Amino acid sequence: MYRKYFYLVFLGFLFLFAGCNKKTEPELTFCSWGGSYQQAQSKSYLQPFAQKFDIKVNEANYSGEFAKLKGMVETGNVTWDIVSVTQSIFTRGVKEGLFEPLDFSIIDTTNMMPGTVNKYGIAHLLFSTILAYNRDSYVNSKVPSNWKEFWDVNHFKGKRALRDTPIGNLEFALLAGGTPLDSLYPINMDKAFKKLDEIKPFIRVWWVQGQQPPQLLSTQDVDLSTAFNGRIWKARQDGQKLNLIWNQGMLEPEYFVVLKGSKNKINSFKLINFALQAPQQTEFVKTMGYGPTNKLVLKNLPDSLRLDLPSSDINIKNQFMINGNWWADNEERALELWNKWKLSK
Repeated sequence: MYRKYFYLVFLGFLFLFAGCNKKTEPELTFCSWGGSYQQAQSKSYLQPFAQKFDIKVNEANYSGEFAKLKGMVETGNVTWDIVSVTQSIFTRGVKEGLFEPLDFSIIDTTNMMPGTVNKYGIAHLLFSTILAYNRDSYVNSKVPSNWKEFWDVNHFKGKRALRDTPIGNLEFALLAGGTPLDSLYPINMDKAFKKLDEIKPFIRVWWVQGQQPPQLLSTQDVDLSTAFNGRIWKARQDGQKLNLIWNQGMLEPEYFVVLKGSKNKINSFKLINFALQAPQQTEFVKTMGYGPTNKLVLKNLPDSLRLDLPSSDINIKNQFMINGNWWADNEERALELWNKWKLSK
């Protein structure tokens, strides 16, 4: 009996010892916007990083819900480590203390473009929200070339779609009303919503996910839509008959941030550093068509690709840069007004 008891105790110690000495696989969770965009990030950054450093990279996606990021940090239930965020989310998140300070002994920013590096985040690309259309819808008719013409439903035919957000739409409404590109901020929200009243009855779809516009356009459920330029670029590479218009597009940086309270900070910094290097950014640009922020990349791209990016000299001069500070201060109020406006007749 004692021998049996000793044997059981001995086995218990063995299991306990094995459990205490079991190595935890290094990992982190990367959150982005899903669809072809995140697939390109996975191909260009996440998969080669995981293979090179033997660090598991889990993936999650979201639709830009600031409240979700804030809730994770405030409750201490941080399940995402690196998040890809827009300028407005980044600026607001910095003001509210949601991000970890970056470790620049790990992250090399030597070749980053001016204005892309911040203590709490690094802009890893430039993208544009533009007007896109299906070429088959306009074989025998004129395509709108600016927001005034997009609003003109009498002279420019087509089923229309806009993103379900005030960000960008307020600016586009002001441009439709004649406000110059350099006079958009501070946004006159009363004037913008009044102009939006005119186009509201003609919007077939209020899209949420970035992959929706190319899908809606390719099936001709709509003929015109706002879209992220890279989504349209990728759809064209895949053979879809879609075009985009750079004129009066909204240019915006996209940032990598590490959520405050992340349990995988060091690995997150390593991944950010990896993703910012020229080979990885070059691969991403070739896969997705967004503008790189590593200075070594743009000048080494072929003209056929460089001229199709939002940051090319030709395209950038006809666009406006989003004012992240204005949106950080006014987004909550703008969203409240937007939701009430959407429900109104």
